[in-house]
Amino acid sequence: MIITRSPLRITLGGGGTDLESYYSAFGGFFISAAIDKYVYVSVSEPFRPGFFIKYSKLEEVEKAQNLEHPLIRSMLLEKYQNLRDLEFSSFADVPAGTGLGSSGAFAVAGLRALSRFSSEPLDPIACAELAYWLENKSLKETSGKQDPYASALGGLRAFTISQDGAVTSQPIAVTNDFSEAIEANLHLYFTGLTRRSSEVLLSQDQKSKSGDRGILDNLHLTKELGYRAVEALERSSISELGNLFNLQWEQKLSRSPESVNEHIHYLRNLGLASGAIGSKLIGAGGGGFLLFAAEPLPRFLREMKSAGVRKVSFSISHHGVQDVI
Repeated sequence: MIITRSPLRITLGGGGTDLESYYSAFGGFFISAAIDKYVYVSVSEPFRPGFFIKYSKLEEVEKAQNLEHPLIRSMLLEKYQNLRDLEFSSFADVPAGTGLGSSGAFAVAGLRALSRFSSEPLDPIACAELAYWLENKSLKETSGKQDPYASALGGLRAFTISQDGAVTSQPIAVTNDFSEAIEANLHLYFTGLTRRSSEVLLSQDQKSKSGDRGILDNLHLTKELGYRAVEALERSSISELGNLFNLQWEQKLSRSPESVNEHIHYLRNLGLASGAIGSKLIGAGGGGFLLFAAEPLPRFLREMKSAGVRKVSFSISHHGVQDVI
């Protein structure tokens, strides 16, 4: 049996500039922190012929083209046409559709596992680029480069996307003390809502392609806020990072009003009124997780708990996609 895992991620700046409709004209930039919440994939030989696929559903088919799961079907038909008779299972620490990049992490872990099963292992960057291609070109979904690259490489990193789509990255240098401060003072709360990120991103993508000046100016500023977030991290300033979260929130709300509903507004306002410095929505919006920058104030923690929202504690994962077995 082969088992791989890849980390989920939180976005700290530049989210939205990783869509092709933007970066192909202006270049993209984003900051991601991989966290110790993972998607796991196992691949093994079954005891009888066929494809046995286990996720939230169980599929048993003779041919890969008959699979319902679009991404697994695409992996097998586009890259691993020669594979026959396999069992593919997946599970995750956090549900899909919550803004933590689960689709990209799933694709990266799945491709790594299948590549090992085929005896031609892909390196992390190859997994990331193929995962992006499968979602955007094969399946015609609207997604960016952030999720597969952040999951494949891990750590706290700044990524630059050139106009031709090439991605380069570098670790953001923070002290051990500040790395611990990030984990202690950034608080992740689940809104209780899930959604498909491609549906939320579609409007932004279409406006970017049409040259909408409002959306382009918004993304230009979003990219600039990403650069400023790197400086805040290098200066070890949680308060500065929190203030930038508020500016990022305003930009997301401006370009995608549908990404925020009354419940999300309520939870964010509650956290800010209880002492948080700043807050932003992780991912495309419409649900998922709110990230707060806050000293661990008793009132803040108490008020959020009283609202019935689940806190997910995390640490930075310094590894990207990994072979478990």
